[in-house]
Parts: sequence; structure tokens; C-alpha cells
Amino acid sequence: MDLLKKVGLDVQNTSNLMPEAISIPWQLAHVPKKLHDQTIYQDEGYLSIAKLDRITGNDIDELIRILHRHGGYADLIIASDSFILRKKHSVIMPLLKRPISQAEVSEITEHMFSAEMRSYAFEPGHEIDDAYVVDDPSNEELPFRNRVNVCTMNSMKGRGLKITLRDLPVIPPSYEDLNVPEIIRKNAAPVQGLVVICGQTGSGKTTLCASILREMKENNEDPRVILSYERPIEFQFDVISGINPIWQHTIGEFGDFKTFHEGLKNALRCSPESIFLGESREKETFETLPKISESGHHGLTTMHAKSIANIFTRIGNEVDPSQMYGIIRQTLQYMHMGVYQWLAPTVDGKVTPIQEILVFSAELKNELLSLQNEDLIQGINLAVEKYGQPFKQSASKALSEGLITKTTYNMAVLSH
Repeated sequence: MDLLKKVGLDVQNTSNLMPEAISIPWQLAHVPKKLHDQTIYQDEGYLSIAKLDRITGNDIDELIRILHRHGGYADLIIASDSFILRKKHSVIMPLLKRPISQAEVSEITEHMFSAEMRSYAFEPGHEIDDAYVVDDPSNEELPFRNRVNVCTMNSMKGRGLKITLRDLPVIPPSYEDLNVPEIIRKNAAPVQGLVVICGQTGSGKTTLCASILREMKENNEDPRVILSYERPIEFQFDVISGINPIWQHTIGEFGDFKTFHEGLKNALRCSPESIFLGESREKETFETLPKISESGHHGLTTMHAKSIANIFTRIGNEVDPSQMYGIIRQTLQYMHMGVYQWLAPTVDGKVTPIQEILVFSAELKNELLSLQNEDLIQGINLAVEKYGQPFKQSASKALSEGLITKTTYNMAVLSH
């Protein structure tokens, strides 16, 4: 600067042109900038928990209550040596001010369940899949319910635990709440026959089934005893009026029955009108599933499959090869309706179901059962196009109505 002055050059002081350092509040230091305006980060109760040196199970209960004051969550993920994460509408939000330790996660697990269940979950290949309830002081009759999965995982510091809580609506949704199509309403609860709702994890399969169960409970013109077997029980039906009872059973190591197959065997001994299996996934369940309808019952279940035709592929892959086509044909003989569902993000930040639907009429089943074994799956795919609601048609409708973007439409079609 002195040298420049000597040669007669006047140099402007530019220090005042430097951008001012922006002070970020401590609770936002690890939060993406686009989430800084989230109201929970200013909540006094949240800030009190965030300052704690050790997080307990009671603190997580209070955090759940606080989250429900600020829009709730779809999933709350608590994993060893990681920030607690809130997930909703595909947005992930880090919570508190530091990663949570393995010791804290272990203590939280014991608070939610028991030392025995925590030890069980820490064994390789084991998991807890159950429900967890947090009381709501503002409404004692309707607490906050969660589906909880606890399993082991590997963190930077070694083997730890991961807790995933999925928020469950206390009141089962109605057909109107979900805007269920008329074709599903008319065919979801036949006197006899199988109804299978399929899709990937988080596609709303159980929620759609809950609306079907609610409709059956409320329909006093159609008397039914309904038995459900779930892992865990996600929706409570005691809060719904209606004369038709829904008796719920839990499946799992610490449940009423250890497997869905055991639950299904129990159901067939109890003479209900309707049987709900929370998920069909075991070889023994697939082998027994046709017996629901064969013995004169209505069966409702969910399955991880990526199309209606894939329901039958999935069954074939799970059972003994020597029995494969026999069980596929048995299941097809007793099918009443198949629904594949995928939840698409909407332009307003919510989700809408894109659905493939096929009602298996007697004529259609005769047509399909006349095919050679190797042509069955292709025949079902063609039947969806000819007699049902194809997935692409449902996606096109959502696009034309302005519910989803072209990008989401393309993603939906590719997912199928």
C-alpha cells in the first residue's frame, strides 16, 4: 500500500465491501440451509432436549410429542453414531445437535420394549417388529402410535442398533379419506375369494387394507367376524363404531403366533367370515393361502410384488419347484382381485396412489386356467391390459389431472 502511495496511486479501502459473516444458531449448524425455516428448530422443548448430554427413552417420547406439534413425521430413524433423522414427503431432516451413541440407542430400546427384546434384536439375523405407543397429554384416548423396527447395523464405531419408527394414524382411514376407486370398493370384500394388495415397502398397502377393514366393520348390512394377523398391529379398530368385530393378533417372536402360517392355521379353525394376513411372504403361507377361499372365507392380504402378475411369480419362486404351477393355479382359481400400488409424490408435496387393478371374474379365470403353465404370467399381464386398469393408464390420469409432474410420471412408469 505504501509503495502505491509513493507513485501517486490512490487505492480504495475495500474492507467494507467484504460480506459480513453470517452467524448460524447452534441448533442449525448441521442442518441444510433449505430446512432452516422449519419451526421445530425454534421450539423451546426441542432446544432443551437438543442441549442434553445424554438422550433417554423419555426424551425420545417427548421428541415424538414435539414433532407432532410441528407436522409430524413419516419415519423417525434413531441409529448408533448418527444424527436422529425425521423423514416426511421424501425430505430428510437431522435432529438434535450431535450423533446419538450406541449406549443411548440401547437404553432407548430397553425403554420401548425390554432388556430381553433388546438382547434378541442384537443377535445376528434377529429384529424387533412391533408397535410403540406414546401418550398424548392433550388427548388421552388417542395416543401417538408407531410401527417400530429394531435391528443391528454397522456404524463407524462398530456394531450398533437402528430404530425406525413409522408414524401410524390412530384412526383407520375411510374410503373417502383415501379416495379409493369405485372398482376397489365394490370388490374388496367378497363373500368368498382372495384380495391381494401388492407393492413395495412404504407404498400404502396396509393403509389401503385398513380402509377395507374399516368399511367391513361399519357395514351393519353385511354381518362378519373378522380376524387379523399382523406384524405388528398398525391400526386399532376399537375407535370405529360398527357391529362387526375385528379381533387382532400379533405375529412374531414375542407375539400371539410366531409366523403368519401359524396365524392362518388358527384362523381356519375359528370360522370367521373374513381373514386379514398383514403380509404373505412364507412358503408355508403361500401353500395355505388358497385354503382361505377354498373353505368359504374372504381373504385379504398384502405382498411385496411389483405387479399383479408378479404376485404369482413371487408365489412360484417361494414354493417347491415341484409344486410351483399347482399352487399358482390354485391361487389363481380363488383370486377375486389384485391391486398393485405405488405412491407418487404430488406437486403440492403430498402423495397419490398410482394403481394397477384387475378383478378376476369367473370367465377370466377360466380363460387363464386354460393356458399352458409357461403362458400363465404373460396371460395375466395381458388380462390387466384388456380387462383391468393398467398402471400406465392410472399414471397418465394423475398427470393429466395435474397431480404429478412429467418427471414423476416417467419415474412411476419406470418403477413398474
